[in-house]
Amino acid sequence: MVYLPKLSSVFSRFIAPLIPFQLSAKRQYTCHQVPDSEWINAGLERVIGDHRSGCAFIQDRVLRDSLQLSKNNYFESFKSKRRHDHLASLSQQFVCHHAQLALKENDLFGSDPGLKKALGKFHLYAGDGHFHAASSHDKRDDKNIKNAIGHLYALNLRNQFLSHLALGSDGTKKKPHDMGLLKKLDIQTLRQGAEKGQKVLYIWDRAGIDFAQWHQWKNQHAIYFLSRVKENMKLEHPLALDFDRKDPINAGVIADEMVSNSSGIMIRRVRYRIPETGEVMEFLTNLGSNISPGIIAQLYFMRWRIEKSFDEVKNKLYETKAWAKSLNAKKMQAAFIVLAYNLSQLLNREIEGNTPDGKPQDKANEKKKAKRQGELEKKVKARGDSLPQLRKTYRESSQLSVKFYRWLRKHLHDPAPWALAQSRLATLYANF
Repeated sequence: MVYLPKLSSVFSRFIAPLIPFQLSAKRQYTCHQVPDSEWINAGLERVIGDHRSGCAFIQDRVLRDSLQLSKNNYFESFKSKRRHDHLASLSQQFVCHHAQLALKENDLFGSDPGLKKALGKFHLYAGDGHFHAASSHDKRDDKNIKNAIGHLYALNLRNQFLSHLALGSDGTKKKPHDMGLLKKLDIQTLRQGAEKGQKVLYIWDRAGIDFAQWHQWKNQHAIYFLSRVKENMKLEHPLALDFDRKDPINAGVIADEMVSNSSGIMIRRVRYRIPETGEVMEFLTNLGSNISPGIIAQLYFMRWRIEKSFDEVKNKLYETKAWAKSLNAKKMQAAFIVLAYNLSQLLNREIEGNTPDGKPQDKANEKKKAKRQGELEKKVKARGDSLPQLRKTYRESSQLSVKFYRWLRKHLHDPAPWALAQSRLATLYANF
């Protein structure tokens, strides 16, 4: 029987941005029982829905849509390499297309012409590893423990889109180092669709440091890195670089210098004092001196946004556990997660962009953000300091609200027209 879910108006709107890419995605195949498009829809529904197991999800679909789809058929689909390749191709095309749109807009920090020029050719990504608990059927190790499943993700700081870089571990006790995994990736994956003449910057924690590899990626592929100094790292022969201490962008910068490691590789180090705490932090990068040290410091602080994305995936989409035991299934799950996450971002922007007064509907959340910003500025002022310009300029929300996800989950199969569904969301925002 053909798999034909009854799409609500909201789900149709949710899935619409993905449809053009389904036609060009690789490894398509006409499957008469579960067509590729319906397989994709089912995966997205599972991420958005509140189903704590695959059995619960498929039973819900059978009961609601009277499907003749067996449990075995559903789980066997996760072993299909062709389906994985098709899904990965779809996700990659979708993410790369929107990365180009975001770079063209180049409005990360508003309309400041200096910042637009400095960062205009850079795709900006925060990268990190994230773990899911083992699936119900994953094997236990020799100590009768199920090991967590690790993945490497990147968050595009220009548009808040997630991308899946690699499966980080296979469930064994051995957990590969982030840089070891990054080295194994092909350059096209690392550049994430960046075109000729465009640059890519990854902002990673200390697990992303390898000066020799940074040097190679920069010179051969225009891939740059930004990280923090490791404890006990020996850096020598500091050579001071000139920077404008009066420029508000550089507020908090103590020093900008070139240093060398034990192998003699030169690297740039920025020393920075955090205005609200007085703590001094040191950043390392292979970015050139044309990028102000204050920009480097603030870009690193934006790395925490990927942690917020992981929190959103875990606590609002409830994706805490692997769906199945095969490595192919684990990679498919990651691809479904990033697609559902990114489509949610787009749907939220469509809704926020259509408000009559042009202001966000979730005013309670906006008030919380303004209150936190005010408290931060008071704290900094009390210390006799001031917030750097970029801390004031960049005000993008780091997460979609739980109210939005509750609304989306409720309306996945609600026949309410789009206008009515939107009014319900506005009511939810206004009263809670």
